[in-house]
Amino acid sequence: MQPRCRCLFLLFCIFQLSGTWADLEGTFTVRLLQTSFFQNASFVDTEGLGLLQDIQLGSLDKHTWSIRFYQPWVHPALPRSDWDTIQNMIRIYLQQFIHLISEGAIQKNVPYPFVTQCMAGCEVYPNKTSRAFAYVAYNGQDFLSFDTDNATWVVSQDTNLSRYVQAFLQNYTAFSELVEVLFNETCVDDMDVLLHYGRAALERQEPPLATVFALTPSPAQLLLVCRVTGFYPRSISVAWLRDGQEVPPGPALNTSAILPNADLTYQLRSTLAVIPRDGHSYACRVRHCSLGTRSLLIPWGNAEIVLIVGLGAGLLAALAVAAVIAHWVWRCSLPQHRLLPAAHQYGLAVDIREVTKRHGASAQLGGMGSTDMQLGLQAWDTASSSSSHSHCFCCFSLAACTMQPCHLFLFLLLLLPGMWADPEAFPILTIPAEPQVLQLLQTSVFTISSADISMVTLLEDVAILALDPGNWSIHFHWPWASQATAEGDAEKIKSHFKFFLRNFIQYVHKMAQQVQLDYPFVIQIRAGCVLHPNKTNRGFMNVGEGGRDLIAFNMESQHWEPQRPSPLAELTSYGLTSKKSITGFLVHLLSIFCPSYTLTLCNYGRADLERQEPPLATVFALTPSPAQLLLVCRVTGFYPRSISVAWLRDGQEVPPGPALNTSAILPNADLTYQLRSTLAVIPRDGHSYACRVRHCSLGTRSLLIPWVLENLSTAPTVSIIITVLLLVVTAFAGGVWWWKCRKGAESTWETQ
Repeated sequence: MQPRCRCLFLLFCIFQLSGTWADLEGTFTVRLLQTSFFQNASFVDTEGLGLLQDIQLGSLDKHTWSIRFYQPWVHPALPRSDWDTIQNMIRIYLQQFIHLISEGAIQKNVPYPFVTQCMAGCEVYPNKTSRAFAYVAYNGQDFLSFDTDNATWVVSQDTNLSRYVQAFLQNYTAFSELVEVLFNETCVDDMDVLLHYGRAALERQEPPLATVFALTPSPAQLLLVCRVTGFYPRSISVAWLRDGQEVPPGPALNTSAILPNADLTYQLRSTLAVIPRDGHSYACRVRHCSLGTRSLLIPWGNAEIVLIVGLGAGLLAALAVAAVIAHWVWRCSLPQHRLLPAAHQYGLAVDIREVTKRHGASAQLGGMGSTDMQLGLQAWDTASSSSSHSHCFCCFSLAACTMQPCHLFLFLLLLLPGMWADPEAFPILTIPAEPQVLQLLQTSVFTISSADISMVTLLEDVAILALDPGNWSIHFHWPWASQATAEGDAEKIKSHFKFFLRNFIQYVHKMAQQVQLDYPFVIQIRAGCVLHPNKTNRGFMNVGEGGRDLIAFNMESQHWEPQRPSPLAELTSYGLTSKKSITGFLVHLLSIFCPSYTLTLCNYGRADLERQEPPLATVFALTPSPAQLLLVCRVTGFYPRSISVAWLRDGQEVPPGPALNTSAILPNADLTYQLRSTLAVIPRDGHSYACRVRHCSLGTRSLLIPWVLENLSTAPTVSIIITVLLLVVTAFAGGVWWWKCRKGAESTWETQ
């Protein structure tokens, strides 16, 4: 076989598999993709990818040209020896391919840099017939293709380089014959193994999630947008219905291409331009194989009715709150001797000092911190000893009594449902012994007409909840996280989260238009708090754009501060600082709600958060050169993250230096951690070495894993000597036994 034929022999090895037909219905395609970037005559960067349908089977490491498997069922499809052969053939093929293109580029004076792309594979139909294909592209344009019917290479781009490569390949008839046999005969018969092993992945079905919203590019036009996401497989039907009838294709209807999501599902958008208030009803209809015979029908209602209903509900809520505030002010204005009997009559007088005695200094009333409780007690004492009637009997906190009206409204909105809670219902919360960090991480990708938002909340390194990017619903990773969120302010904030996201998107679009920021761009938010064992806390909130710090919220001055000199940072920080109601609400979230929520999560999830997994440690040696020995201590499977790993030389800890290298602590798939510590030593230097591991799961004990260099040379000798001695003793015992048996037999014979 010619060296140039080995590239096709690689495909021949992949398809020559054994097995039974998987009986999967439909058309299936295997594609092998290769991209080579020729920087100059001596540097080429190559990447490769294998696909079955849209499932990534594996890729090619561009540095070592080794195969990396993406699906767990791909590697068992072939024996390891076959994969080694295929990997070697890949390397040989790439060497020959690069040599061929580079030689042609030099002879034909092709300017550097340039990019070549190759795609080869076959498509198998339900009747087991197939269509083979092989294409080569140059700088993104078709270059060569293989005609499997005539076994010839066809020029797609008439250039000196394409004619050179075509002539070169056409002269090797064995190469073309192998390609023809491979794709026209072998592919149909031998694709069954991949289909058999990947059946579950190929038959996976994920139902679509659809939402309908409107954009107003001008007063005379309304854009209805149907966003469908999270579906698999790729094939889907999305249509707009006007008064129950499907809208035909036309300039008013625009449907995007089907695009991939990061979770191996797909998404698309369908936009319909309509005239506002045209009297018609509209709905988006979605059909997908995962829905069976059903269809999703998402109607778009009359915007004016929705607005009126929303304003009516908001007005009723405002009237209710105003009534409560008026009632509270009236109660505060009553003389104390008239208020006390009424309070006792209706059971509303609560002695906060008794609650404090019963539940400790950490008791909270309606979400208050311990500082507010102490100030409330001072107000209680003042009211009891003074004849003035200007103090509030309810005494929920001094901060509430001194708030401005807008801040008082936000305060009451959060605390109103829990104001009259039974003191016996308050749980006794335990302060964690270590600092706890609760943080929300949000990433938003903005395009001209949309924004894709992903979010996760972490308590230390434990994921608490995540945001579904399709419908903005919150998914909890732990049952206890959902229970903790159902208490106090968290549930109320959760119910208003979608409203916050909509306003956030509108505000970012507005700022981007004012500073003429180029689309697309990425906004990242990190917000949360640190709760210390001494009950103090520190809130933080940082916003980034394009991977760089943009603005940060200063809790002490309650101002937004730009983190880099840019028009967007200056405009955003000034605009947010001027909104006092937002600033006051943010201070409440970071300094009061966040520590309280952290404490609640710590108590509900104590079993998982205080989980301890002991480390497993092994010590082995590597020999990079005869003059150097690398001792490696691998520690894995431990939780929590904090750990101490040190090397001991003759019982003494080895100090930091160039010979000692410890990796970062990396996560495992089972929510534990691992690390490696490497010590470079001289072989047979006469010292003894040991790896010492300290972790909270071990208590006061330590793991000590010794490595004695002298044992490296003496261990084989001792093993051989012991083995020889055992063989000698066994042989001697067998000889004595045989001699006695024979002697006894002779004596018996003589007696007879």
